[in-house]
Amino acid sequence: MKGTPIIALAGTLAIWKSASPTGVVLNSKTVVGAIAGSLIDSVSPDRVWHGVEVSLMPGARRTHADSAGRFRFESLDDGEYSIAAAPLFLDSIGASPLQQRVRVISGRTQTVTLATPSIATLQHSLCGRAIGADESVVFGELRTAIGEPVGLEAVAAQWTVTVLVPGAIEQSAQAVVDTSTVGGRYALCGVPREDRSTLWAGTSARGTGKLTHGQGDQAIVRRDLVLGDASAELRVIGRVLSENGDPIIGARVNALDDSTRTAVADSSGRFALSVSQRSQQLQVRAIGFEPGVLRVDPLSEPFLITETVLATLDTRGAQSLAAVRINADRTTKRRAEFDERRYYEQGYFLDDEELAKVPYRTPAILQFPRVFGGPEGVALQQGAGTCPVRWYIDGMDIGQPERGEPTYWIRIAKRIELYRAAFAPVRYQDRDGCGVLLIWTY
Repeated sequence: MKGTPIIALAGTLAIWKSASPTGVVLNSKTVVGAIAGSLIDSVSPDRVWHGVEVSLMPGARRTHADSAGRFRFESLDDGEYSIAAAPLFLDSIGASPLQQRVRVISGRTQTVTLATPSIATLQHSLCGRAIGADESVVFGELRTAIGEPVGLEAVAAQWTVTVLVPGAIEQSAQAVVDTSTVGGRYALCGVPREDRSTLWAGTSARGTGKLTHGQGDQAIVRRDLVLGDASAELRVIGRVLSENGDPIIGARVNALDDSTRTAVADSSGRFALSVSQRSQQLQVRAIGFEPGVLRVDPLSEPFLITETVLATLDTRGAQSLAAVRINADRTTKRRAEFDERRYYEQGYFLDDEELAKVPYRTPAILQFPRVFGGPEGVALQQGAGTCPVRWYIDGMDIGQPERGEPTYWIRIAKRIELYRAAFAPVRYQDRDGCGVLLIWTY
């Protein structure tokens, strides 16, 4: 009889517990919450998210999104949580890791969306202003070859604008310039999306090579650049292959900004080339193949090993021509370099055929935008005034010519090149920051 009340009391407690009005415990099971989320890329809506890691704090829980960016966390207690994701592509658009706080309530599934900022928001954060619909932002970091940031250094992008005017076609150079922050970051705002541009940073003594830049239709492009001393060298070792893996014998590899640095692929498609240890581009060419461009951005590397695959030239619809015999004078190295710079560089050029059409030659024949030629020399417009260019005769720096010499040199010139200081070839520089005039007499 003494044990009966105890049994009755236990039963009473069990009944009271199962009928608890709080809802925290029901049929001996805890009611918990969940989070169902989605990752969205506002810049590239077709982004594939499969495998991107999503983390939850507190608790240090992790899961992975599916290809559509969906993810889910189950069995969560009441409380505030922080969800974050940091896919690698965020750095390429200048975006920070995706993060959001969410309140979880027992018995409910909370939905959350982690989205990258819009293109307009990203552009405004990089440039501090709105960017045109047909313009883009090129941004990144400047580093030395050992990875140290390069601050307070000039970075520029330059392109050519063609304008149709009555009876003529005019071309003018356009450019945007920025100075890197102390941490090495830069942003060039307003670069045309579709047009190809030339990108470089620093000076000829300490900077990058001139890089052909084409961002397609991208509104935001990241381009980290390595600045280096022109005398420091990097050994590039590689192979040139066709699409089916065969070596391309005789393929030529050369630095775009220095035509003297050239290599030829051997019977196995291998080549070796010494170039300056800084960001630059190598051009790879072979008969019957589309040209290729090899990007070089050395970081803490005495050499670079690479493999380049060239696509076969599409000759469908091409017409076979009968053999043609061509009689021509052997070109000189200087003429070959002139022709190559005329193709790649941003400057003004007069060759021997154009000069032969001028019966009486003086510096006044240099009829280019914002260029002034006279008996005493050649000057470029600079701000509200003008500045004298530095003269090079057959590659020799003579600075400023003596009285009467400008007309003499123009009169005997075979080829003439004129550049503003920022666009001058690496080996011909004006330390005063105006421009250079190259005269070739043979």
